[in-house]
Amino acid sequence: MKRLLLLFLLISVSVSAQQTQLKLPKGYSLSTQPKASQEGFHLVVKGEGEHARYGYANREGEIIIKAQYRYAHPFLNGYAIVAEGPMGGDLKGLIDTTGRMVTPICWSHVGAVVEGHFVVCEEEDSGKRS
Repeated sequence: MKRLLLLFLLISVSVSAQQTQLKLPKGYSLSTQPKASQEGFHLVVKGEGEHARYGYANREGEIIIKAQYRYAHPFLNGYAIVAEGPMGGDLKGLIDTTGRMVTPICWSHVGAVVEGHFVVCEEEDSGKRS
């Protein structure tokens, strides 16, 4: 048990050290979301409160997808869920690691499923879809 705990602590310290060494452009910070750094990308935020916008940086801290989304998820299997409004309140879509829209931001729900598949659906009364 002590060995397992020590391994966990070493991994935690290593991840924390990696995040503190990441040099981001002025005005950007790492997202505090769980698993914000995955697949070589860091979910970053620019601004605060309702003016906050999310984007993505690479391992070196270079912004590769500008902070333009009101809400965003970390990448999963090369795709990320993004939204124009606060999560749960507005429409969502999918982007790939280049920032290309895979599905337009027009769905009331986008959810990750197993093996890299995503489910997109629209609530009956949303009335919005491209």
